[in-house]
Amino acid sequence: MSLRERVRSRQRSPDAPAEANTRRRRGDRRLAVVAIVAVLGLIAAATIAAVSTDQITVPVPVTETTLGSIACPAANRCIAVGSTGSRYTIRVPFAVHADARSWTTASPVPPIENGDSFLTALSCVGLARCTAVGGQEVPAPYFGAKSGGNRPLVETWNGRLWRLEKVPIPPGTTDGDLSGVACVSSACMAVGSFSNKSGNERVMTEWWDGSSWKLVLPPRPRTMEDPSLAAVSCVSATSCTGVGQYTFDLGFGSLIAPLILRWNGTQWRFEASGRLGQAQDTMLNAVDCASDGMCMTVGSQRMAGATYRSVAEIRQGDHWRVIPTEDPAHTPDADLVAVDCPSSRTCLAVGYSVAQSSPVPLVEWWDGSFWTMGAAPEVAGASGSALSGVTCTAADACTATGNYRNASPAEHAFTATWDGTRWTVDPAPEPAAAG
Repeated sequence: MSLRERVRSRQRSPDAPAEANTRRRRGDRRLAVVAIVAVLGLIAAATIAAVSTDQITVPVPVTETTLGSIACPAANRCIAVGSTGSRYTIRVPFAVHADARSWTTASPVPPIENGDSFLTALSCVGLARCTAVGGQEVPAPYFGAKSGGNRPLVETWNGRLWRLEKVPIPPGTTDGDLSGVACVSSACMAVGSFSNKSGNERVMTEWWDGSSWKLVLPPRPRTMEDPSLAAVSCVSATSCTGVGQYTFDLGFGSLIAPLILRWNGTQWRFEASGRLGQAQDTMLNAVDCASDGMCMTVGSQRMAGATYRSVAEIRQGDHWRVIPTEDPAHTPDADLVAVDCPSSRTCLAVGYSVAQSSPVPLVEWWDGSFWTMGAAPEVAGASGSALSGVTCTAADACTATGNYRNASPAEHAFTATWDGTRWTVDPAPEPAAAG
């Protein structure tokens, strides 16, 4: 999710239905663009017709680039994915590759010419096998019709080129995308959600067995409304953990609760979250498993007064428990959106908090017992910035992605490397077409 959309997703009344919050956050992950271009075009045409040509100034298209996920299959060899394009119209998949910290662009070919498409998550097994997932807009079935919704997007990287993959979807799907992926040597698991004509949302998972993608639908208890998975982590083909959220009806309203599923190689099973205290809503954004017996998940909680704080849960053995995190004092909003655990006793989580009405990067470390805030990268001259992804080969060797903005509302991507002492920030290269 981009910096602008993360901040916008918080701007809601604390009394608004939780279900609306759930759907809006899912829509934010898709990087949806409001379809007002046609209306603006008609207004502009009428205005131009009434104004002499020497008074017309043609605006320069505003482009922006965001990164949301990163993987480093070897030392100093990293790949990050996201989206790029016009801030107001079409966005397409974007990818950058690093060799000894020299970043270059090598983006997939857009799967659709006149619609949005984007990549949100990435997983690599070696330098020549990476899988990225996201969504692509379906063209309207006829002129004047609304968009046909989104469908899952899967792209694979063989070390030289990106290739579009075909994945099955449930019959009757009207909207759906993938928000997380995890690969091991012989398999990949991608997770997200879909909806049908009735508007009911369900978890969607896609399983790659080494030769083809297969659709796997977890069971849906009647008490769960609009369940979705945001992320997944696998330690083997028979051990994956997916996290996300769902809503449930209280009679006088609804709340958002964490959703945790565990894959045993043949089916998904639900796992109970830890005790979450006084939170009104809890959303899990990311998960990483250092071993079959240890997984860490992070996200955020909505508290009384419409403030948000970060949250983390750990599974050691078969049970989840909440570990208190440390957020900046007096911030109205703190959210952890990515986590990586280079060992069973070390994890790094990143995201953002709000200071003086602007987002700033948030970094928290887990030492095997406690979460503590750490130094965060700073983008010189930025009016707002946030971290969106992270990967570590060791506690003193981590690379993160993020997005920032200056005076312009357009966003730009950056990367930051941690050497155990300090962060070094590098702006991500812009697509050639944008330069």
